[in-house]
Amino acid sequence: AGEPEAARACFADAAARARAAGDAVLLARAALGHAGLAVTIIAVDHGTVALLEEALAALGDREPVLRSELLARLAVELYYAPSRDRCEALSSEAVAVARTAGDPRAVAAALNARHVALWRPDRLRERTATADAMIAAAREAGDPQLELQARNWRVVDLFEAGQMAEWREEVRRHGDLATQLRMPSFTWYTPLWNAVAALNAGRWDEAAELRERARAEGGRAGDDNADLFAEMLIAAEAMLRGEFEKLDRALIEDKIAHSPAGMAWRASYAWELAATGRPDDAREQLAIITAGDYAALPFDANWPSALAESAEACVLLGAVEPAAVAYRHLLPYADVTVTAGRGVVTYGSTQRLLGSLAAVLGRTDDAVAHHEAAIRTNEAAGFTVWAQHSRDALGHIRPRRGGEQPVPSGS
Repeated sequence: AGEPEAARACFADAAARARAAGDAVLLARAALGHAGLAVTIIAVDHGTVALLEEALAALGDREPVLRSELLARLAVELYYAPSRDRCEALSSEAVAVARTAGDPRAVAAALNARHVALWRPDRLRERTATADAMIAAAREAGDPQLELQARNWRVVDLFEAGQMAEWREEVRRHGDLATQLRMPSFTWYTPLWNAVAALNAGRWDEAAELRERARAEGGRAGDDNADLFAEMLIAAEAMLRGEFEKLDRALIEDKIAHSPAGMAWRASYAWELAATGRPDDAREQLAIITAGDYAALPFDANWPSALAESAEACVLLGAVEPAAVAYRHLLPYADVTVTAGRGVVTYGSTQRLLGSLAAVLGRTDDAVAHHEAAIRTNEAAGFTVWAQHSRDALGHIRPRRGGEQPVPSGS
């Protein structure tokens, strides 16, 4: 019903009673309830992690289905832990235990955790297959709530793959099912994703109205992602329109200091500083991000957008060496869409970024080829604003083909 704090208090009480009674099964169920319904990945909730670990220890090898569900939820909760290895290992074990038990609902729940663990740029195909398998298992189990979570993931995967016709259809399916189940923790994604589509097509007023509707509905559902995603869309509009002075610098600095994705926020900070006339500060931030071949940047869901934002800073600064490193890292992902959040922010086709980086490196023919590919891809996806960015960049690059060193376009 969108009252998570009241629910958590009840589950904490149930856990205390289970602990006092020595009832491991009840403790496990209380721990799962305390973790919640949806997957909100913002920071590690140490209280929930401790309760899940306590329940696992108490349960032992009994009740394999319940054990699988505990392993799965613990994997989700540990996504932003300092080491990502445990998240992947737990999710893999959860799937194996569930399949051995032969329970399709447990399999679906475990695949949900597996999708979280695989949320990194090089595992897109595996994630998509995992979401499809989760839908099949949820339907076999007759559990529409788990099917809804799987469709939520499928929207994210399709967005990253740039398959926007399928994406729009999946957004519709997700919204219909969320409405049918009357689950506010999922219904707010419909205006959010519609705001994303409107924003990247340059329909600014429509995007703002939908964004604030999503913020309000998600807030009423008690989902901490709602406010975060709304602020990300505000920042995305400023970047799309080149209005960097409108960015909330205090918010970015707070995220750098306190968010588990602080290094990724630092990349957007470097871009913002470069765009607002603070090149020395931008170079300082860029040096932190790119040190040791981007060693400080975790290879997770935030990596593509952080690389993209670093690339934008390199372009504006004309920073050749870090531009070469960014180009090398982004090239394997030339055919996907750069995204951030859960299908919330995009910088369009990776080809656009490669084009701008190639221009900085003096590789004019490559720059033109990348930008032309970006225009085709972004237009087909409905990202008309990003397509225009590539057209503007080509206007700077083409007159210089065969002539003097190209000037960074800044696009």
